Formats: sequence, structure tokens, C-alpha cells
Amino acid sequence: AGIVYAGSRANTEKLADALSAAGVPALAYHAGLDAATRAQRQEAFIRDDARVMCATIAFGMGIDKSNVRFVVHWDVPRSLEGYYQETGRAGRDGLPAECAWFFAYGDIARVERFIAEKPEGEQAAAREQLERIKRYAYSNDCRRRELLAYFGETYPHEHCGGCDNCLQPRASFDATVDAQKLLSCVYRVREAHGYGVGITHVIDVLLGAKTEKIERWFHERLSTYGIGKDRDRRTWRHLADELLRLGLIAQDPERHNVVSLTEAGKRALVQRTPIEVRQAVAPVAVRRGRSAPAPVPGDEDYDRDLFAALRMLRREIAAERDVPPYVVFSDAVLRAMARDVPRTPAQLRAISGVGEKKLADFGARFLATIAENAG
Repeated sequence: AGIVYAGSRANTEKLADALSAAGVPALAYHAGLDAATRAQRQEAFIRDDARVMCATIAFGMGIDKSNVRFVVHWDVPRSLEGYYQETGRAGRDGLPAECAWFFAYGDIARVERFIAEKPEGEQAAAREQLERIKRYAYSNDCRRRELLAYFGETYPHEHCGGCDNCLQPRASFDATVDAQKLLSCVYRVREAHGYGVGITHVIDVLLGAKTEKIERWFHERLSTYGIGKDRDRRTWRHLADELLRLGLIAQDPERHNVVSLTEAGKRALVQRTPIEVRQAVAPVAVRRGRSAPAPVPGDEDYDRDLFAALRMLRREIAAERDVPPYVVFSDAVLRAMARDVPRTPAQLRAISGVGEKKLADFGARFLATIAENAG
């Protein structure tokens, strides 16, 4: 099971619909639903009837579900405190779990627009929270160390070995030539257009694209038109994100994210300052069947078919007793069964989490399922 956090009610509904269409049982959960529907969906998640809950931050408080295998943030978290609390809902059974955050600089601009709509007295605190989130998102340091340090705790190791920065450190490289092209294009387009344009249009000019806006505004006449044809769109998008991170260009959230040079960007352009940026994260191609669960890191030594059969039995027993599945046995116990393949009551009892009462109540049925499905 997993939780996908989104920043709006509309996004929770869209994500749940997309996952369901892809064969993954998913439900949306947000404050716009009536109390009865929220309670029903919460119960479905606890009982494993819904594999994924797509939710706003309203979901998760007081949820007693230990086998959450992943937490995904589709949108920017409201605060580091919220991010820490929400990611902490994964892996409470002690088994490995994964957390992912889909992030692009455009997400920050959307949050900035949202902050601008808040009462003036609330904007300063909200912007400070956003700055902390930005620093965390763009950091190259161990994320566990950084997150614990924010809360005044000390992590005793330099690397946690589990976050993206520790698993896949990103080297920096000299991008001065391409950065000069992008900075110059931002300047030329803004000078020609006056009002300003978004970063997508700037990249279109660099690539020499023939769009309606370029033709309408005669931007094919600019000296920077087509000077970036030797790079693809993804490369220019990454470089733009890096220049935003470095404070050399800026987006105005109150003017449809039009992009402009900052004072630092103007100096870098005129003085041809060397500019180093981080390498882009390589895209990952996922090729997996619709209903096949993702492998859990570091836990490959158990019979997956047997584990699936044990989960089905657990669900049957839970339905009979009208209790959540984890009350019967946790995922950790089922994995241990699928790993050790006990054949006798004594062997089953030796597994941590199988007490005398559960052995008496469920032991025979689980041993029968093991006998039928073990290889």
C-alpha cells in the first residue's frame, strides 16, 4: 500500500483516476468529501481494498497502518515539518519503504502564486517555509542528515546510503557557454517583447522552433534564434532550472511566470562569469506489469508467489473477523513466512510475531496455504 500526497483536491482526483485506469486500485481523499465518504475510503485503505490513497495533507493523522510501502509527494510539501511527518508514515512495520518527491522549479512558482493570494499578514511566514523547502530540494547533501539537522538532531554518519544524493551523487560541470546562450536569449527576448515571456518560449527561440508566438512576435529575427539547436529541450529545461536555483534568472509568479535576468544574471552575462551546474538526473524507464508490486530494496530473499497467497488468506480472515488485515499478521510476519517456509506449528511459532493465540487461531490455515503454494 502507499500514499500519494497532492497539493489540491483536483490533483488527488486526477491521480486516483489515472492510477485506477492503469489497473492500480486507488482512491482520492480530501476535505471536500463528506464525512461518510472519507470514513469509507479510510476504511478501504486500512483493509487493503484500496492499494493507493491519493490525498491532501488532511489524510494520515491517526491512521494505524504499518505496511505503507511508499509515500509519494506529487506536489511541493507545505513545509519541512509536514514533509517529515508525511514521509514518516511509510515503513512503520520496520520493513524497507520508499519515499519519492516529483519536483520541478515550476512547482515553486505555483506555490508562490498561492502565497501571493494569502492575507498579507500570513505571506512572510509562508515564504520562509517555501525557502526552506527550496533549499532542501536543491541540496546536494545527505537528505537524512539535513532533515534531522533542521529539527536539531545529529545524524552520526556522513551518508545515510538511502537518499538520492547518497545513492546517486551528482557531479557539477562547466556550463558557461550554454549558460551564456540562455542568459543572452532571456535578455534578447525580454528586450524585444517588453512584457516578457515564460521559459518555454525562451527555449523555443534557442531551439529555432517555428511556433505561432515566435512568428507573431518576429522572434526568428533575434540573434539568439536557433543558437541552441545542438542541445535538446530537456537539456535546456534542466539548465534553466539550474540558473533559477543559482539565482541568475527569476520567474514572476504574479505575471504568469515571465522570466528575467536577476542582477547577478546580468553581471554573469556581461562579465562572462564561469558557471557550474549539476548534472541532470538520468530518466528511468519503468517496465513492469500493471499489477506487479515494486520490489522492496534489500528484501529479495522470499517467495513472492507464496507471499501473495498468504496476503490473500490474511485478507479472507480479516474480512471474516471484521478487522484490518494487519491485526491478523503484519506484512513483516508474512514475509518471514514466505522466506522461512515453516512446515510445522513449531516452526511457524518460531517466527517473530506469531504468538500462541495467533498460532491457535490461524496457524493451521496458514500452514495449509504454505503447503499448497511453497515451491
